Amino acid sequence: MMFGVKANFGLIFYLILLCPFSSAFLSSAGSFFKSAKGTREDQTLLKDAPEFFFCGSSSDCSLIVKKNGDVRKVSSREEADAQKQKVEIWRKIPHGFKDCKDIYDYGQRQSGEYLISLRKMMHLKVYCDMESFGGGWTIIQRRVDDKTDFQRNWYDYKHGFGDLAKNMWIGLENMHILAGPEKEMVLQIKLKHLKYGNITYYGNYCKFTISSEKNGYQLNALGYWGTAGDGFSFINGPMQNGMKFSTKDVDNDEMMGSNCAVGYKGGWWYSGCHNCQLNAMYPKDINDSPTFMSWRPIDNNYGNIIFSEMKITRESSYFQAKCAKLSTR
Repeated sequence: MMFGVKANFGLIFYLILLCPFSSAFLSSAGSFFKSAKGTREDQTLLKDAPEFFFCGSSSDCSLIVKKNGDVRKVSSREEADAQKQKVEIWRKIPHGFKDCKDIYDYGQRQSGEYLISLRKMMHLKVYCDMESFGGGWTIIQRRVDDKTDFQRNWYDYKHGFGDLAKNMWIGLENMHILAGPEKEMVLQIKLKHLKYGNITYYGNYCKFTISSEKNGYQLNALGYWGTAGDGFSFINGPMQNGMKFSTKDVDNDEMMGSNCAVGYKGGWWYSGCHNCQLNAMYPKDINDSPTFMSWRPIDNNYGNIIFSEMKITRESSYFQAKCAKLSTR
């Protein structure tokens, strides 16, 4: 599943002309555009809204035409009002929100799914954590159970897959746009261990960047502090920091004669091969196997991570004082 949504405003009008709806539908459309006419600036902003509403009357707002041309009925007036509020928020920022921190700074405090603008006319639905450690976190990876296969090809890892509210990977290209070398985002990794399920471990990195595809989506995570241990730079084994990303069909690791992503069942920043791997198979019991989700610094073993969440933010006042004392060079 790809999370990106590219706008296609002209398709809406094409769809309207072809759809066999009644004249009441077209009348509703006319009422909508008449009420939403406003200034030229208003119309420009409205074109960038993620959804459009055709309201027949003040008590009947039943049709939504999305930018990808999908037409559906909403289940109630309350749902229509909720969807309309999202559009109104979107309209107030000309270029959209660039990440969850933007949305948080705008005043939103409820965690959930939001739409951000990665680039002009390139939108992405993301999950925002608005409540933890200062809020404004964009989730880039999550594992909660074994229901999603993470042994995927380069295309899937580049573009993203999964369910935003459950198991998900936001996509390497999206990570690069959000956390390119010039961005220097803060990364937090949240983990739960099979042996110590009542304990939540945190790994924080004051400087997190992902390079371009040309450079293999290279990982840089510096300025570590937390309770999980620095899995990316663990001294008792292979380093992940500074490594390019590998998948079962694209081998960028440093292991001669084999592909770590094939052997360890998931795409990751392998060297030869890993001390941590959060995209490996989901463990069903205590096994200490490196083919299962791992963060070795916790207990110097592999294969026992049962929950992982990677999330990024920028300009975090919550971490500012701590990060100022740590080297990120």
